Amino acid sequence: MAAMAAARSAVERPYVARGQKQARGGRDFLAPATAKQIRQRDRFFAILSHLLAKRLIRYLSARTATAIKLAEYPEPESR
Repeated sequence: MAAMAAARSAVERPYVARGQKQARGGRDFLAPATAKQIRQRDRFFAILSHLLAKRLIRYLSARTATAIKLAEYPEPESR
C-alpha cells in the first residue's frame, strides 16, 4: 500500500507544483495590495463578458486540469 502511495505521489508531484505556482500568481491578482491594482482587477473582470476573455479563461483552466493523467485504481474490496 505504501508503494502505491509513493508511486502516486511521484506522478502527482509535478502537477501539484504547477497548480501551486499558478495559485501564487492568482493571490496577487485576486487580492491586490493597492488601489491601482484593485482598479486593474475590476477592469479585467468587467471585460470578462467579452468572448475572447472567456475563451482565455476556459483555455487556461482546461490546460491546467488536463495536465495530468492519473491511473485508474480498482474499486476497494467490500469488508
